[in-house]
Amino acid sequence: MTSKRAIIVGGGISGLSLAFFLRQAGVAVTLLEKEPRVGGVIRSSQSEGFLVEHGPNSTLHKPGDESDALGRVMAQLGLVPQVANEKASRRYVQKLGRLFPLPTSPWEFLQTPLFSPSAKLRLLLEPFWSRAEAEESVAAFVSRRLGPEFLHWAIDPFISGVYAGDPQVLSIRAATPKIYALEERYGSLIRGAYAMRKKGRVTGMPKGRLISFENGMESLITALRTRLMASGSSQVRVMTGVTVERLTALPQGGWQVDG
Repeated sequence: MTSKRAIIVGGGISGLSLAFFLRQAGVAVTLLEKEPRVGGVIRSSQSEGFLVEHGPNSTLHKPGDESDALGRVMAQLGLVPQVANEKASRRYVQKLGRLFPLPTSPWEFLQTPLFSPSAKLRLLLEPFWSRAEAEESVAAFVSRRLGPEFLHWAIDPFISGVYAGDPQVLSIRAATPKIYALEERYGSLIRGAYAMRKKGRVTGMPKGRLISFENGMESLITALRTRLMASGSSQVRVMTGVTVERLTALPQGGWQVDG
């Protein structure tokens, strides 16, 4: 009989993944989601023979990395990822009715009309800005270090495509901890990126790859839910359409959840 029980508030990819790992540890879980379906912003559909992603269109996978939780989940669920074609690695941003490729080298950055001259100068001064004194959102961090134009034309499209989130509310430390660590360790993203690039060449650090699935990103959601429900109703309860209004810590331990 399971003695440990947990309630998870939120049935997005984070909540489902947490439920998956808790079940592996023998913990019974109840997952509460306010929407009529789990999965959060991850949703895929078919339209006229085309795959449509309503949220993130891919995710980053680092095979061989010791922190590769995604790889472990895919292996246990039997999911086979589709890797983005490296020949199609160029990313384009629409501005004033035209498509501009995101620069991938210092020379391309200086030449591109995507950013104004003042924005280019602002980015080149990045090594001289001081560290943050408090936790920041992705938007605040990027604006402070790289400028608002870089946030709008380079980072915002990336955050929308991979996280389907709002950079104004996403924590830089939680969403992109390795970028946050560059400032903490090196005091500059440019200096840190250069140091990590040299380190990658020397040590053979795992390289990330963009992946999705044949039937879209929602395949991951479907597989997680199917595996959880296979545990039986006594071990897993997934309740949709449930709004949590308040969490109260109890004197004897545990929490009271009010909806």
